[in-house]
Amino acid sequence: MEVNISFHPSSEIIISSTLAKVFGIPLYPYEIHVFSIGNTVYIGPLIGIFTTDTDFLHNRDEKRNRLYFARILLAARKSGCIAFLFDSSSIDWEKKLIKGYSFDRKQFFPSSFPFPNVVYDRVQSRRDEEKQSLLVVKRRFQDELAIPWYNPGFFNKLDVHHCLLDLEETSPFLPETYPLQSYSQIEYLLSKFGKAIIKPINGSLGSNIFLLMYDRKNNYYYCRYRNQKGENKLQRFPTIESLVDQVIGMGAFEDKIVQQGIGLITFEGRKLDFRVHTNKNQKGEWVVSIIAVKVSGHGCVTTHVHSGGEVRTIEETFPHSEQIKIVSSLSHAALALSRGLEQSMQGIIAEIGFDFGMDKDGNVWMFEANSKPGEIIFHHPKLTQKLNVPVQYCFDYGIFLSEKIFIRNGEGLS
Repeated sequence: MEVNISFHPSSEIIISSTLAKVFGIPLYPYEIHVFSIGNTVYIGPLIGIFTTDTDFLHNRDEKRNRLYFARILLAARKSGCIAFLFDSSSIDWEKKLIKGYSFDRKQFFPSSFPFPNVVYDRVQSRRDEEKQSLLVVKRRFQDELAIPWYNPGFFNKLDVHHCLLDLEETSPFLPETYPLQSYSQIEYLLSKFGKAIIKPINGSLGSNIFLLMYDRKNNYYYCRYRNQKGENKLQRFPTIESLVDQVIGMGAFEDKIVQQGIGLITFEGRKLDFRVHTNKNQKGEWVVSIIAVKVSGHGCVTTHVHSGGEVRTIEETFPHSEQIKIVSSLSHAALALSRGLEQSMQGIIAEIGFDFGMDKDGNVWMFEANSKPGEIIFHHPKLTQKLNVPVQYCFDYGIFLSEKIFIRNGEGLS
């Protein structure tokens, strides 16, 4: 579009509201990054937030989703980029335009945007990410348009384990783990460690997790689990076969892993573990963004809040003399594992939520790595203020990726 250009003594770039509308720049005021490369000025960057669908924006019953994405879009503004929400039905491939949604502190409003510089993947579930319409969009953006797509999918527990097991820096943090295929595997881990954990390869929220224990003195097998009614159960069995058949039942040897049990440190007699978030920052480097403690409920298999667990801070759980050492150990493990996953897994990873255990000798063990970690830990009043920290890092990293593209396509950055 042809425009008249005049020079202004300030460091600001000022454009008319008419031109802003043509460019798809939101008209509400906030600071936006400007990149000057060769003879081109880039305003933005423009970050597309891709989700399963945007129907929830028009559904009053979807308040939780609306609040979540409103907060994400506000975090993007704070980072100085232009972000919009879109789904697979929003794209006009011929005109290279997307009907996306912005947020102006009060409401979502639709606008037409050009294709983004980068895409931040916020698909909501494993089932959704396998939909053909979503896979087509992802492939075309990456392969045909060379647009970076970061946080591309959910992790598979067994894939993660195999990737990290081969790396010298990360293998010490991994419990012994196998795809569950036979009773003998369980017997082996019970004889070696006294405890074993069985859980789904692609599970989440602590569902269908079973803690198995063996009493050598009395030759009994025990299983602690949470049933479908939400009740915590501890049952005794004469054989491992009877335990598996009666508690886990049909499909016991399908899509599950069996893992070494760890003797975890405790708080007031309840076992605890840790949630550690790592993010890529504005320099493309891994940093630890938050650490929380999760304490199990009495008789619970996991520390998940929905099964009776409690979220605490490091400071209110451990004596001051232990806090620095614990944070240092957790941070060292989280950063090493983040680098290992980035090296071994496909796609551009920018955010990971780790579930760590710590034994009585201070060794850190990785139970799970989540590419789209939940936010339940931020329900703690002292952690709520950090709710936007990981999201802020995600947009800072989006700006970093955009800069790399601008530099690659231009002559340099000024």
